[in-house]
Formats: sequence, structure tokens, C-alpha cells
Amino acid sequence: MEKVSSFKAHCLFRLRKSYLFNRYANHLRRVRALITFGPWRHLLLMVYRFRYKSRVKKLSGNEQRVINASRDISSLLRDVKENGFVVLGKLRMHVLENLKKDVANLKPKEYAMTHQANRIISQLSQDPTVQNLLSEYFGYTPFIRESSLTVTRDSGDSIVEGQNGFHQDYAGAKSLNLFVYLTDVGESDPYHEVLLKSHRKAFRHAWYKYPLSEKLTKRFKKRFDSKRILGPAGTVFLENTEALHRRELALKRRIMLNILFSATPGIISEGRFANSQIIADKALLSRE
Repeated sequence: MEKVSSFKAHCLFRLRKSYLFNRYANHLRRVRALITFGPWRHLLLMVYRFRYKSRVKKLSGNEQRVINASRDISSLLRDVKENGFVVLGKLRMHVLENLKKDVANLKPKEYAMTHQANRIISQLSQDPTVQNLLSEYFGYTPFIRESSLTVTRDSGDSIVEGQNGFHQDYAGAKSLNLFVYLTDVGESDPYHEVLLKSHRKAFRHAWYKYPLSEKLTKRFKKRFDSKRILGPAGTVFLENTEALHRRELALKRRIMLNILFSATPGIISEGRFANSQIIADKALLSRE
């Protein structure tokens, strides 16, 4: 597995926590959005496709699979391109049971770089269905920018956070998020919600808002179909980071895994967590 931390990540973390960074966070977010989503990104993507065209991972073999895919690759790929979202399938039962044991006693918070710490999560990131779909989508094997495990509170408090409102993620010129529910999620749980096809047209209206205002939310809900992702533990889905999405208020405990795949390697994203937290999280999640 990759190195857990680095001096660069430590410096970026200190920068993120600095007074000036937080004071001008909204302005910096807008600049980052323009850099990430501007028309010049297409040139950057062309360069990366040419540079990494030999970096393609085509996998096969049932012994490597941890996901029972719902459909064939071409059908899944068509949906994620068209709608910005697709349900890939479900974790295999023995995989789910083992992973649930690893995370059952975790306290509410966000755990960092989990694919470096947990063998099952590492295997999930390399699942043939995932890797073959990603290679078709990006034109080469993308980079893992982040992998986090989020455990929400079960105390019933209704604190509204930025992620409870519709927003886009600024995760590189082209990125997909892989999500896995590790608890059952129904209508009364903190479900994930996405506006289908919003990845195509939302940017020019949404890039300067985090999260969207109530007025803009109503406007976009009229233009795009809203989908609440409900399902049992083990449900796996893939989402374009530019699609407008949100998390319902955390009134119950929910555990969700998120692995971010990007066409370009991360820089700022490396500083989201302190080195000490990454090391501590690895100790909690490691089965070694």
C-alpha cells in the first residue's frame, strides 16, 4: 500500500488550517472551481490521456471480485455518462460481513485514506468491475485522490452542515466518486441524494455557491430529476463529482465509504487530514 503521510501533506494541512485560508475560503473555493472546471481543462485531459494511455488496467477473474455487478460494463458506463450516476451493484456477502466487523465500533467522524489502511477497502478499489469501468471512462487507470469512511452521529441532533445542501465537489478536471453504504439506508436515514444529469449544465450557475441557496435548489429541482439513493448495507454506486448532490440530515447512525478517482493526481486534497490522524485511523482500520 502507499505511504500513509508526507511532508507535503503536512504543509498543506497547516495551510488549510491557517487564518488567511479560512478567512478567504469562499473566494479560494471560487478560484479553485474556475481552475478545475474552466474550458482549459479539456487540454489538460488530452495531455493526461496521451501521457497515461498505457496506464490501463483490464482485470478479470471471479477470485478478485468483491462486487456483484448489477449489469454489464457498457450499460453501467452509459448510465454514468448520461445521468452522472449509476448503481454498480452490491458487495459480496462475505466481503460485506467482514468489512462491517472492521467498522462496527468506530466513533462518529471521518476516517482518512482508508484504502491504505484496510485490506478489504484496498481490494474494493481494485475490483474488476470498478477498474474496467474506470479505464473505459477515463481512457486510462485514474488516480485515487482520497478514500474516506464517514460515520454520522446517531444522537438525533439536526446540525445543518455544508454537505446537507446541494453542491458540487471540486475534485480535479474529471472525477468519479465511488460510494458504499455499510449500514442500511431508508427514507428516515441520512441518505445520499443526487440531481440526475446536473453534471452537464449546473456549473455556470452553481460554481460560486456552496451549498446552493434555497432559491437555486428549487430552480434546479425543477430542471433535473432528484434521486434518493436508498438500499441495504453493501449498496455500491458511482457518481460524477460535478453532479449536484447532498446528504440528508444525520438523525441516525450511518456508515459510508467514499473512494475518489480522478483523471489527475491531487495536490490540495492531500492536506485535508493531519498526518497524525491518518496514522491513527490506519491503526483503527488495519486488519494486519
